[in-house]
Formats: sequence, structure tokens, C-alpha cells
Amino acid sequence: MKVLHISSKPPYPTIDGGCYASARLLECLNTSDNEVYHLTISTEKHPFNLSDYPKKISESINIQNVFIRTKISKWKALLNLFSSSSYLANRFNSVELSGVLTKYSNQSFDVITLDGLYTALNIEQIKSQNKSKIFYRAHNLEYQIWEDLSQNTSNLFKKWYYKKTANNLKKFEKRVLASVDLIWAISETDKFKIEKHTNHPVSLLLVAIPDGKSNHSYEKNNIFHLGSMNWTPNREAVLKLQKILAKQKFRNEEITLNLAGSGGEIDSFKNLTWVNQDGLIPDPEEYAHKNGILVSLLESGSGIRIKLLEMMSFGIPIISTTKGAEGIKDLTTLLIADSDQEIEDGLELVINNQEFREKIGRKAQEYIKTNHSKDSVIQQIKIDLELF
Repeated sequence: MKVLHISSKPPYPTIDGGCYASARLLECLNTSDNEVYHLTISTEKHPFNLSDYPKKISESINIQNVFIRTKISKWKALLNLFSSSSYLANRFNSVELSGVLTKYSNQSFDVITLDGLYTALNIEQIKSQNKSKIFYRAHNLEYQIWEDLSQNTSNLFKKWYYKKTANNLKKFEKRVLASVDLIWAISETDKFKIEKHTNHPVSLLLVAIPDGKSNHSYEKNNIFHLGSMNWTPNREAVLKLQKILAKQKFRNEEITLNLAGSGGEIDSFKNLTWVNQDGLIPDPEEYAHKNGILVSLLESGSGIRIKLLEMMSFGIPIISTTKGAEGIKDLTTLLIADSDQEIEDGLELVINNQEFREKIGRKAQEYIKTNHSKDSVIQQIKIDLELF
């Protein structure tokens, strides 16, 4: 099969869940059965550097990059409030990208995979210039992130703005779902949700997660959070976690909160000696084993949390909200806590009970080995490619 894989940001380095998912998909497509071309969009936030790609990928497939300026303009965002189109999607409109897609149209691809919603802005052009089947990798239902933000804020302007953004994005997203031959859902939960918005076939394609090392120290009592502070749901989750850990009973335990991810620092944390803002980290596995317990208090968003799956593969004990654990079939592999009291009780249990930490950490690791193996993902891709 001749396959063109288009991603909305460079998969490497895998600095966030979206990059991680795209990298694993590209690796699973790159088998002896397929001739793979890879076209990636790069932006100010996600620059392209070929040296970030593993040699196994860079030396075996054709890679091309198109840079698009997608930095949000407050003025354009404001004007878009009076439009029914999605400003978030329209930022990816590019003459250069259109030109590259035209050049690729003579390659006679069997399948073109659109990896992420914002790769689909040129879908009508792709369909008109190619006889290829088009597969769309849905990382989530993007509009639901904004709907959740609207529901969770008490600020009336923000509530209206988030809802308006969600509605515009929903129109674009539904148009994409109606325009492709197959949708790859990232979890069973997402598959169920997507099927409500389209009559086109939806296939479950999980993210391949490599096995982690089995050397986690369950004696660590440090707490950590992994995720970009540019993403509003992550920022809100961290602010909530900090408030809980500031309580005297946790200060008496001398618990340290360690924050890793892009997007800069939170100013209000800078004077807190028990909070470390570590930014981007070179080795997530080493960082996780060093810092003990992952806490993810997400209250909005959509799709499965890829970085959470990665931490599970390392055997990390995890406390998560129901929303944060969305898409994970076996919720006994982590501790679910939604209310403030449940979160406090969960923290005390995980911090003070090494046997429990070890139990859920090892159970999480087994879950990933059983459900997210690379071989099973490659086999599902092969089935879908042959069917279409």
C-alpha cells in the first residue's frame, strides 16, 4: 500500500499526547507492506527538526514539512465571534500547504491518513485531486473540549465565548466526519461518541504503547503532573491540585508537587518552595520513576489521555478524575477521585500505603501490555487498509 500520512504537528519530539499518538501511528504504518510518505505541518509552537525523528523513520520514509503561522490573533479571534466558521481551524489555511498537496496528487496514493482535526482543512482539495481512500485519525471530539470549558466556568463572557467556539468547531468537525471514508477512533468511548455524528464507518484503533521498564520505586511520595500549561484544562487541573496540596495535613507530610510540560510557568507558584516547575523534560520515564505518583484532575476535554497511558506502561500509581480516565476500560488500574474530599482521601491512601501503590501500578502496567501492543495496532491497520 502507498500511504500519505499528514499530521497537524511534527510527531517528534513526543512532547505531548498528540505528538505521542501521531508518532506511534506513523511507526505502525511504516511496515514492509507499506510505502509511506509523511507530510507534517509545523508552527511557532511546534517547530520541525528532522533530527528529532528516529533514524528508523527518517531513513525509511519520505518526509516533508510545511510551516504555517497559527499564533492566535486576539483581533481575528474577536472578529470571528461574528462568524459561523471556526477560527481555530482557519488558522491552518495555507497557500503553501495547498501547493504541496497539489504536487502530491500525482503520486497515486492508496490511502491518505489525516492525523488530527486541523489536517482536514484542505479535505475538499484532497478529495478532488486524488482517488485515494481518506482515513481520519480522530484524537478526540475537539468541540467537546470547548463545551466542557463553557460548562465549567462561572464567568458569563467566557461561558458564552467557549460555547460559541464549540459551536463553530462542531460544524467543521461534523463536516470532516462526513467527508472521509473511515474514521479511526482512539478509544471505545470516542468511537461511541463519533458514531452519533456520522454515518461513515468508525474503526477502533488504539494507540500503541511500548512496554515500560519495571523498576518503579513505590516508596516515592512525591506528586507530579505531566502536561502542557498552554492547554486550559491542564492549567485548571494543576491549580486545583495545588490548592488541595496546600492544606496543612499535606504540608505536614512534606509532599512536593512536580510539574513537567511545555507552556511556561504559573506565576502564582513561583514563591512556593514545595512546587517545582520543571518545563520540558528529556526523559518522561526517568522523570516519572523519580517523582512517584501522577495526579490528573482534568474536568474538561475529550479523547483518551495519551500521557496517562504512557505513565501506566511505566507502572506509575495514578489518581485521576473520571473525565481524566475517559477511554480506559479497567478503572481498577488507577484510583478515581472526583470531589475534593475524594481527591484528599485518595492522596492520603496512595501516599501512605505502599502496598496499594504497588498494586495499582503493576495492574496498570499489565493493562497496557494486554490492550495497547504495537502488534495488535499494526494488525488492525492492516485489516482496515485491506477492507477499503
